[in-house]
Amino acid sequence: MRPSLPLDWEALRWRLERWHSPLWWQMPLIGFAIGAPISISSALYLAAYGSAAGPYGSFWFLTGLGVAVSAPVFVVGGFFVAAPLEIWLTHRPHRPPVLKAGLLRSALYAAYALVGAFIAHVVVKHFLPVAPPPTLLPVLLVTYTGSGIVIGIGYTFYDEYTHQLQRSTRMSEELQVARAIQQGLFPKTIPEVAGFELDARSLPAQETGGDFYDFAQLQGGQLGIVIGDVSGKGVPAALLMADVRGIWRAEAWTNPDPAEVLAHVNYWLCRDIRSHDFVTMVYAVLDPARKTLRIAGAGHPPPLLRRAGGTLQEVEAYGLPLGIRPDVTYEQVQVSLAPGDTLILYTDGIVEALKPGTRQFFGFHRLEQLIVRQDPPSPQQLIEEIIQAIHHFSGDRAWNDDVTIVVLRRKP
Repeated sequence: MRPSLPLDWEALRWRLERWHSPLWWQMPLIGFAIGAPISISSALYLAAYGSAAGPYGSFWFLTGLGVAVSAPVFVVGGFFVAAPLEIWLTHRPHRPPVLKAGLLRSALYAAYALVGAFIAHVVVKHFLPVAPPPTLLPVLLVTYTGSGIVIGIGYTFYDEYTHQLQRSTRMSEELQVARAIQQGLFPKTIPEVAGFELDARSLPAQETGGDFYDFAQLQGGQLGIVIGDVSGKGVPAALLMADVRGIWRAEAWTNPDPAEVLAHVNYWLCRDIRSHDFVTMVYAVLDPARKTLRIAGAGHPPPLLRRAGGTLQEVEAYGLPLGIRPDVTYEQVQVSLAPGDTLILYTDGIVEALKPGTRQFFGFHRLEQLIVRQDPPSPQQLIEEIIQAIHHFSGDRAWNDDVTIVVLRRKP
């Protein structure tokens, strides 16, 4: 059986595009637009020189003669030289560097213009009533060759600008699609748990982000709550976030132990992700019947527990970030929630928000001031106040990192 050869679709698309490219008629028009000014400048030179040295004809005669000679040269060059060159440079699957493309354009256009200058000199010399001055050929050589170099450099800048503009537009559209897909991965609704209030919010610093939170209904009426932060930003972080979320959901539904779930997620991530990527995470399992939380952490900022009396403490859930080493074990802590107690899970984008024009961070102390108060607000109000405080602190500048926060409170 004859083996099938792989088909290079990108190369095939380029070959099809080159025969339907608008450059086949655009470049000759550009050549005509360039040849006309050169003809007028040459006519002005001959008219000025002729008034003192010989009767070469009127300005209009010389202009018409110049256009009749120069325009065909540049039009033919646009079709047979410029158009194939631009198709090769701009429609190839792999575009050459800007400097290389500019030098190639300038050199080829200058060489063609040099040939055109000699042709123009021969034709003009034949049609002039009197032999042209000896300086005409150097003038044509300099004018034509200089124009070719300028055209090559100018078109390089124009082509690079349009290419980057199209690329930026395409990337923006792709990022919007990625953002819509990523937003679809977040929970559509906040679970309702008897005796508890729960809310969450995530705001990416770019179109897409690496922060995530999620909930999972577990056996025995328990609720899994997770918050995480993927290293990096943009689309790569969003893709890794989706991968981590899927692995966590698969493990959480089959294993009630938070520490073991993190260990399993870490094992699979170490097999799949690149060596320099990692993920921080806090995973908590709420038991509404016992009013307890079992919490395990992996390199993430420790959760904050605000007691009903106003004291604030860190839940010491520490561990190595996920994706560093496959043989890591994690520990878990258990806390009891009294009426009015509030648990806050957050990412470091909150405390690392920068004040414009300074290197001052929002910091933990500002977050603590918002949490510790005599009359604690509901989870929804607390999240809104924290986000507004970050906006007020950072002004209009973009955030350095994604901001995600989950708040759980036992009803008073």
